[in-house]
Amino acid sequence: FAVGEEFQVTPKLKFRMGGSYDQTPVKKQFMDVRLPDGDHVWASTGINYVVSKKLDVDVSYAHLFFEDAHVHQSNPLL
Repeated sequence: FAVGEEFQVTPKLKFRMGGSYDQTPVKKQFMDVRLPDGDHVWASTGINYVVSKKLDVDVSYAHLFFEDAHVHQSNPLL
């Protein structure tokens, strides 16, 4: 799931922020070193500034937080 919001501070300035949570499609029993996936959370923020009628400037940043993925292989030949 994901959520986001945009705030119009002035007619020329907007702030944006959002976040999401994404579950891994890989089940724990099938996880190995070739596919060490985990749940992750996205956090993002941004700003939009209107310079003129023909020019907007957008700057944004997003950070991805991963859950630790633990791999337990009982058969080293697989």
